[in-house]
Formats: sequence, structure tokens, C-alpha cells
Amino acid sequence: MELRVRGRLGNDPETKTVGADNISVAVFSLAHTPRSKKNGQWVDGDTQWFQVAYFGKRAESLAKAAKKGDEVIVIGTLKMNKYTDRNGVEKSGMEITASEIGLVPKAERPQTQAQGGWDTQW
Repeated sequence: MELRVRGRLGNDPETKTVGADNISVAVFSLAHTPRSKKNGQWVDGDTQWFQVAYFGKRAESLAKAAKKGDEVIVIGTLKMNKYTDRNGVEKSGMEITASEIGLVPKAERPQTQAQGGWDTQW
């Protein structure tokens, strides 16, 4: 299932190479806070966190240009992962394997989660 999520980077993207072909991958956390209008006021919902992995040459460009706090739009596939934390507690998390990522231009960022323009697409 392909999805589109707009949110802010929770950390600077980190790059590494994986596999026998040394493919670049950029990984980062993404925070998405849905907003809705209630009684004429914008109200924030609960923040949802995703881990994002972006592969290939465009991952290197993303890591150079995007920083913690930047707003991005991520298009990709969603997968649920189960893992055990340092304290031995079993947890689950959502991971997006991105097919496209775009940086939302600061001058065009609306106050709502409505769709906006793309500054750069990697």
C-alpha cells in the first residue's frame, strides 16, 4: 500500500551503504501531527512517528540538504516492525520505505496539513 505523509524530520538524515552493491540509504525519523478544525480553532492531534528509509543516489542528496525540523512530504510503502528495546520490552513501530521525498518550501508552508508545493524532489 502506497501512502503519503507530510511531517517534520525528527533528526538529521543519516546515510550508510548496504549490500554487496554498496547502495546508499538515508534513514531518519518523521513526526506527523494531524490537525483539524474544531469550533473555528485549529487543534493538533496525537503525533505519529515513523522511521523512514530512502535508497539510492537521491538518498545522499537528501542527507546533504535536509535537516532536523525541516518539513517534508514522503511517498512510499508502510510496514509494521516488531523489536525488543534495550530493557527487553517488545515494541512495534511503523517504517516507511520511501519512493519519493520532497522538501516543503518554508515560504509556502501553510498553517494546516493541506497539500503544498514541493521545493526539491530527490
